[in-house]
Amino acid sequence: MFSSTPSYIDLDVRTPSSKILGERKSQHLLIDIYDSLCTKQNLNTLLVGSKFGHKEKQKKKLGRPTKLIIEDQILLTLQYLREYRTYYHIGQDWKISESSACRIVLKIENILIQSRKFSLPGKKKLLDTSLNEELILMDVMESPIERPQKYQKSFYSGKQKQHTLKTQVVFGQKTNQIIGLDHSKGKTHDFKLFKNSRTKFHKLLKVIADKGYQGIAKIHNLSETPIKKPRGKKLSKDQKKYNRELNRLRIAVEHVNLNKFDKKLARSSLFQVII
Repeated sequence: MFSSTPSYIDLDVRTPSSKILGERKSQHLLIDIYDSLCTKQNLNTLLVGSKFGHKEKQKKKLGRPTKLIIEDQILLTLQYLREYRTYYHIGQDWKISESSACRIVLKIENILIQSRKFSLPGKKKLLDTSLNEELILMDVMESPIERPQKYQKSFYSGKQKQHTLKTQVVFGQKTNQIIGLDHSKGKTHDFKLFKNSRTKFHKLLKVIADKGYQGIAKIHNLSETPIKKPRGKKLSKDQKKYNRELNRLRIAVEHVNLNKFDKKLARSSLFQVII
């Protein structure tokens, strides 16, 4: 299956594969991610030498070969993760069936996960004294989803006025990298999501979070959150200045939420590492 695959170095993803993607804004993002991914990780070599490729060669009956080479399969998977469209519409773009698009996405995702080269450091790293971080930023974002058939109330976000999934992002300011992700239903409060995630920090790490984490200082001493305005009163000038200083530090994790996350991406830590 993989024997006739050309080298990623010789592939120009802008022709003809980029024409299939059309003129959507995400096209350029996908091409940039694809180029950086293959350059840094040599992804094609990883796929060819994977357990999946070895098992495919050992099969007596390989079945009908796929119409797409590995490079296009990777691009199709990135397109699915980025745009969160249905397999049917993606299949129409690539001139393949809906079931073929589904199998390709699952195959590529499984190969990358099994390689263990695309994973986040994880929450245990936050307790490691060798962690090259002094300041940890934490925030929760909400990603809209289709209305679920069951347990709709647990997914309904009163703030967003729609059904969502919540994702807690733990971000290192110094390395500018995501350390860990945790997920919950849209109705869950930010602080409850934090407690359910059982995220713990080394005692020397400073943590900055938003107003949704009021009370975190009781769990971790070196924690700061913006001061909430008392009901019927106003914040003093010093309090407003303090909040502005915190927001200047927190803006990095807000940019992560704004630029990198989109719908299914919130649930895909694999795509976050690739980016």
